[in-house]
Amino acid sequence: MPVSKIEVNGYGCIRCGYKWINRVNGKDGPIPKRCANCKTSNWNRDEITPKEIGLRRRVRVLKTVYECQSLAVLWDKIHWQEGLTEKFLNLDPSPALEELERVLYAPEVVLRL
Repeated sequence: MPVSKIEVNGYGCIRCGYKWINRVNGKDGPIPKRCANCKTSNWNRDEITPKEIGLRRRVRVLKTVYECQSLAVLWDKIHWQEGLTEKFLNLDPSPALEELERVLYAPEVVLRL
């Protein structure tokens, strides 16, 4: 019987430390959406700090501000692509605190609400 070497991807949860392989019909499966043990969806991300939660919330509010009809004066100058906020916040790896702050506190952008 010949011996063959098989390589598979292994995954590990940052939260609970569990390690597993994701196999479908004897082959590597897609990247898991949840940890196989603790079922968290953030198994491959570090914990989100309260500061990051606040910055992410403020980035989501930008979408609402730009869609607001009362800002019709600015509408000609600002073109907000559909789903841009979600794409940015769901990047893998997720945006760092510095990148979130750069979006919110860019020197050339002044929001007076």
